[in-house]
Amino acid sequence: MAIDSAKDLGKELKKEPSTIEVSIEIGKIIIKLKGIGKVAWLVAVGAIGVAVMAVLATPATGGTSSIVAAAAAPAAVSILGVSATTAAISIAVAGGGIAVLNKLRNYEIVEKHATYMVLKRK
Repeated sequence: MAIDSAKDLGKELKKEPSTIEVSIEIGKIIIKLKGIGKVAWLVAVGAIGVAVMAVLATPATGGTSSIVAAAAAPAAVSILGVSATTAAISIAVAGGGIAVLNKLRNYEIVEKHATYMVLKRK
């Protein structure tokens, strides 16, 4: 069954499986996250890291919102957009930190279908 939320993707990446099946909606976000260059990635992941620390410091919210992402990670928003930044923050929070986002960049898309994609660890 395909993973269909950023939170579930973060939890799955933490386990470091050899393959992951994701819904096409999550796949579009992954393409965005993998598609940025190294320098832009460093800027974005740094900003996302600050936002992740802020979210982890406020456990009562239980998650993030677009407003939190836009306020806490403006550099990431300018590179990725609000939806991808919000998803990246959710992935990182669920995966235990920003290191999980770097793990995600170590996966490649090996199959793309109408409703899901298959990622394989390099």
